[in-house]
Formats: sequence, structure tokens, C-alpha cells
Amino acid sequence: MRFRPGAFDDDATLADRLTIVLTLKDRSAFTERWMRYMDACACPYPILVADGGEDPEIERRLRIPSGFPRLRYDYLRYPVDVAVTDYYAKLADVVARVTTPYVMLADNDDFLLLDPAESCCDALDRDAGAVSCGGRRVVLRVQSSAKALLAAPSGPAYAARLDTRPKAVGGDTPAARLCYFLRHVQQHYLWSCWYAVHRTEALASALGFARRHTFRDPVTHELHVHLALLCRGGYAEDAAWSLVSQSGASQLTSQLEARGNILERFVAVNAFDDLHRILDELAPWLPGADRDAVTGALAAWLAAVAARAYPSPPRPTPWLHRWLRRSESTTDVRLPVLEPFILERAS
Repeated sequence: MRFRPGAFDDDATLADRLTIVLTLKDRSAFTERWMRYMDACACPYPILVADGGEDPEIERRLRIPSGFPRLRYDYLRYPVDVAVTDYYAKLADVVARVTTPYVMLADNDDFLLLDPAESCCDALDRDAGAVSCGGRRVVLRVQSSAKALLAAPSGPAYAARLDTRPKAVGGDTPAARLCYFLRHVQQHYLWSCWYAVHRTEALASALGFARRHTFRDPVTHELHVHLALLCRGGYAEDAAWSLVSQSGASQLTSQLEARGNILERFVAVNAFDDLHRILDELAPWLPGADRDAVTGALAAWLAAVAARAYPSPPRPTPWLHRWLRRSESTTDVRLPVLEPFILERAS
């Protein structure tokens, strides 16, 4: 993991392969950090910035390309994300604008590590049976001097751990891949939409469903995207680090937690209907008994997530206990390249 300023300046082929999509809703300090970091890396890939926030200052800043001279990006102003459905529409629209064969989604509270992106594109070039490819994830905690977690772009201290849980998802059939994902997504943290390289056509198709169906809970929207991608192919894994994900800084996660745990939210808005819609949408890939197998895996995923929300269910079954034990395979790491962006400067 290193800065490579200027290393890609003369290589136009990289810019023709992959586009990075950055979706925004305020939190301008994180956006400023993300842009400064990518500019310091001399990111070779075009960036589409889809802004659904209300901060006029960050809009003014991003409309001045000279502020980030080593980036090639287009700033796109969208209506304010009043509801999560506005965000879905924005995401589907901006991905539909991507003209490169591969695309990567980004949040402004995370750091993309650019070196693996090219090898991920190469892997997808070689393997027609893969729809996405991503590397390993580093979990970052920005901390106070007392080691308390901060939901801020910088602080006096930090801790970082490399998540070594396997991220690949294989299988000869869509049903096999979907069942593997549903049975391992919590244990291995397989939620990969926001750091993997995807085939653009496949991601645009998966996101397009949001224009035809209003999801009742953001988790079901993200679940649909993953399952729709896996119907088209497997997830390949690169051994390199590809993302530094900041813990405790997710805007959407904090909003969801304020509304209760996943089972409470599903009951309150009948998000179970979303699960039926997902199965109906994916029916062409799931003939006969395959749909029954995926339905069972989907129910088991929901049962496991619900049990995590209520950790002391009456007389839990042994298999459920085994399911709920997360594989916390992690290694402490230091991030010297990121320290100028995450550590507060001494006064």
C-alpha cells in the first residue's frame, strides 16, 4: 500500500477500464478527506461524484477541478436525498452513466487502495464466470486519546485490523452461489458492493431493479444487489488489500440503528415483502427446486441475523449457535500512508 503520484499519468488504458462512483450526502469533511487522498494518489481512474447533499460549499469546492489537479472527475448534482429511495434512484442513475467495462462504488468515509484495482480488472478479463473481484479489507478505528471510537475524519489516534476472512464466492450454478452467500455472509462479511470491482453491465442491471420496486429497508436493497450479481457469476478474491473501511462512520448504519434492529424494522415496514420480490425478480435464474433451496437459505440468513439481535433466544439449537459464531480472523496493522489523513495535526 503506497502512494504512486504520477505513476499512471501516461497510461490511458487504465482509465478506459474502470470508473469509480462516489455517492455523497453531506458529511463534507469526509468528502474533503477522500478527495485529498485520491488526489495524493494521483488516481488514474475517472471518478463520477454523485452528490445528493445540501452543502453548497462542498459543491462549490468540487466544481473547481483545479482544487484536485491530479484527478479526473465529473461532479453530478442530484436532488437532495430526502429519503433512502432518492439515494437508490441516484445510485442507479449514476452507474447507468458509466461507460467503462468495470465499475467500483465508493463511500466518502472509506479509503480505496488503488494498486489491486488493475489486477482485479485483469482477473475479470480472464474469468468470464466471475462478476466481481475484490481484495482484502482493513477495518479502521479513528480514536480519541482515550481510545474511544470517533465518528470523525481524524483524531489523535487510530487502530487498524486486517480482515482475513475469505471473500470469494464460487459455485457452478446461481443457486449454489446464492446459498453459499446467504449462509456465510455474516460470518465472513461478504457484503462487497462497496469495495469490489464489478462488471458494469451486471451492476447497472441489479441496481435498475430499484427503479421498478421501492425497497422497504436498505438491507433488502443491498441484499438484492448481491444476489442479482451472484446470479450472473461468482466473486473472485485478490490477495492484496483493496479497502480501508472506517468503523463507526457509516451514515446509513447509524440511521438504521436508530430505527431498531433488523427484525424490528422488517416487522414495522413489512420488509418481508421485499424478500418475495427479490425471489420473483431472480426467478429466471432459479428453476424448480433451486428456488426452494434459495428460499431456505434466505430464511436461515434472516433467522441468524434475528438471533444476533436477540442473543439469548429460548433453547437455541446447536446448529444456530455454530452459525452465529463469527470467524474473527484479523491481524493488527499500521497505516503510515494514511496517517496524514486520519491523524490530527499537532498544533
